[in-house]
Amino acid sequence: MKNPRILLTVAAIALTTHTSPSQEAPAVGGEKQWKVGDGLTVTLPETFQEGVPFPVVMDFSKVPPTPQKINAGFDCLGAKGKFNPKIDAKVTIPPAAGQSKGLREISQPERIVAEAVVTKAPEDITALIFTMYLSPEGAWKDRTVQAILPIKPASGTDDKVWEKAVQTALGQDGTPPDGEQGVEAYTPRTEFFTQRADDPEARGWKVAPQSLPALQSIVEAPGQDRPVYGVYSWVDEYRRAAAEIAKIGIKSLRLAGPWENADEAMKLASENGVEVLFTLKSGASKENYKKKRNDFESDDAFIEAFKQNVAAFVKQYGPGGGFEKSTGLKSPVAVVEMWNEPNFFYMIDDLPVRKDSEPLREALYPKVLRAGFETSKSIAPDLKVAGFAAGGADMADIRFIKNIFEQNPDIGNSFDILTTHPYNKGAPPESERVRKWGTYSIANALAQIRAAEGPAAAAKPIWYSELGWHFAGKHGGQFETPKDRLQDVIPPDLHAAYVTRMYIWAMRLGVPRVHIMHLHDADAFNGGFLNRPDLAWRPVAHATKTMIDLLPNPKILGAVSDGGNNTWAYRLKADHKDPASKEIIYAWNTLGPATLEIPCDKPSVEIVDMVGNRKSVPAAGGKVSLEVGPYPVYIIL
Repeated sequence: MKNPRILLTVAAIALTTHTSPSQEAPAVGGEKQWKVGDGLTVTLPETFQEGVPFPVVMDFSKVPPTPQKINAGFDCLGAKGKFNPKIDAKVTIPPAAGQSKGLREISQPERIVAEAVVTKAPEDITALIFTMYLSPEGAWKDRTVQAILPIKPASGTDDKVWEKAVQTALGQDGTPPDGEQGVEAYTPRTEFFTQRADDPEARGWKVAPQSLPALQSIVEAPGQDRPVYGVYSWVDEYRRAAAEIAKIGIKSLRLAGPWENADEAMKLASENGVEVLFTLKSGASKENYKKKRNDFESDDAFIEAFKQNVAAFVKQYGPGGGFEKSTGLKSPVAVVEMWNEPNFFYMIDDLPVRKDSEPLREALYPKVLRAGFETSKSIAPDLKVAGFAAGGADMADIRFIKNIFEQNPDIGNSFDILTTHPYNKGAPPESERVRKWGTYSIANALAQIRAAEGPAAAAKPIWYSELGWHFAGKHGGQFETPKDRLQDVIPPDLHAAYVTRMYIWAMRLGVPRVHIMHLHDADAFNGGFLNRPDLAWRPVAHATKTMIDLLPNPKILGAVSDGGNNTWAYRLKADHKDPASKEIIYAWNTLGPATLEIPCDKPSVEIVDMVGNRKSVPAAGGKVSLEVGPYPVYIIL
């Protein structure tokens, strides 16, 4: 997932053309002085060299009336002006007098001299882009002033790209544009018995028959040891928000990130009875965690570093490891996942033609998976190993998994669980996303993955270790949505409906765990259960708590409707571990609103909306009729 500020920078450069190509910024020796509106002048070098620090001078002749925080960094344009995320650069802004931590604050006109350095730039760089903004809390979506300014690489640049970047810089007035035009208004609601219609045309999806496993096979399968409900978070995020996650009731986490200081998070998970799937990459430290194949001299060196990290983690957090010995607690780690989205640039950088990268990744990842599996099992034979963690956007997971199984028929012997990330973007979980090249759906993708697996993997579970939906910044998200993703945003109440429907949809597909992206908004993706600054609950948190309260350990017993008229209504044992627990029908209609009739020999039934509101619905003629739609409802039998 990419940095939101980077994405918005590229959009601004591509869309803003206020001046003619003949205009040039005035040069000051080896510097360029950029005037941004009538309140800001920024002085930058004409060019930069890797590893050579340089000053960035920001002269504020006027500032907004309320105190502001300054945020600044670098983005990068690659070949033909395309966004390239692979830039290692930073801006160090000195603190204000008396300020010991946090972003630099400014409340009056002044000159600020920052130090910048580009440690490593991509080979195809055509322009370095300095981006700075002011906002009350240092957040991009609430920015009051912005500047987006180019610097030439010492090796030269593409003239057309450079001219366009210069035009954008010269035309700025410092005022942030509205980057979320066309996003529908959102009014928070407190009850969801009244249904809405969901609009396929607005977000490019359709209802269509889905490839589902036989319902009887799902009914006859034993209940899971732990419910499907999960969320994706990083170690530090979980440590800070563990109490809120416990209140929601989630007991399954996918954790990732540097793990060198993970003991406190693991203690909290253990004490709260939380199961952890941990995603491992190149190292335990912040410095080494993000290293990929491009940072090593050879495949062997890359794999050796990965093996050492797997070994160190399993020795610490595997059964009987250092964590258990030092704390007396049982380690919460149940699964180690070998890498994250190796079919994308997280393992091997994109080549100029992205598709050319795929064969390299498909050749390397089986070696990585085998090495990680063998290393983990040699230390902790009973610790489960998850393989693939494949990014699923636009069927990329299917292609990656299929090709690896074709080239490595025995790869099924190198994992216990296959993980994948079937993002359906703005489409409901049980629908088909429509693209120019065809359609994609979660259920059909699962069927294709199952068909691609060899005999050794056929009986092994598939988990969704990452997927989700996102909403707009103007709906309360941390990030402003890039223009090319506006079609995919959904309002927060529909987001809550999709996520909770996904948990039950996964059960219908025979998928035991779903880890929703993300605990907080992250990587330009507003899908968080909680606000990052104050841990306030989003609608999805309330809806998930309601689901877990009503269905703590659910098991599908049968269907009232298995998709007929786009209605899905499943009878569930609320807690299959408790013979006395109630049966509950969980129902929704993909398009909505629609009428669902349920046989009933009682005078009335109680129904619960997706955030816990309750009401009684009378029966008539031996049945209950109720309205269903995108917002799911629970019928208490």
